[in-house]
Amino acid sequence: MTAESCVRRLIVLSRPQAIRYRGDAPYVVISIRSPADSIPKLQRDRLRIARINLAIYDTTPEWEALSSNPVEAMTTENAHRLARFVAQHWGRCDIVIHCKFGVSRSAGVAAGIVDALMLDAGHEPNPHVRRMVRESLASYFTPAATSRSR
Repeated sequence: MTAESCVRRLIVLSRPQAIRYRGDAPYVVISIRSPADSIPKLQRDRLRIARINLAIYDTTPEWEALSSNPVEAMTTENAHRLARFVAQHWGRCDIVIHCKFGVSRSAGVAAGIVDALMLDAGHEPNPHVRRMVRESLASYFTPAATSRSR
């Protein structure tokens, strides 16, 4: 499978946006929630052809190593389950990815998909452009600025 057979769109949303989402083309949903949260009830949509639900905490093993009450980060099993789902639908429809705010877990999944496909196709994003954009955007999206927007 190559990037030439790529999906039409990767769409990253927050939970409230995903609940209201109505596709304009066939799509699948990667629904991410914390284990203690309920599975979100999405609107009925004839264009939604499949959905996978993942219950994972928004954390990393590095963060949890510093915690006095650690929780489990995303597991290899979850990653393989997600990969099978993406591989099954890649190139056939849009992929909608959502978590609570649409900025960490869902963005991480989208970045992982993009990274894997770019590497598979023998291309990598321009590292200079990626770094320059990341550094330039950092002043707009500091933790204090993003917490105010939530």
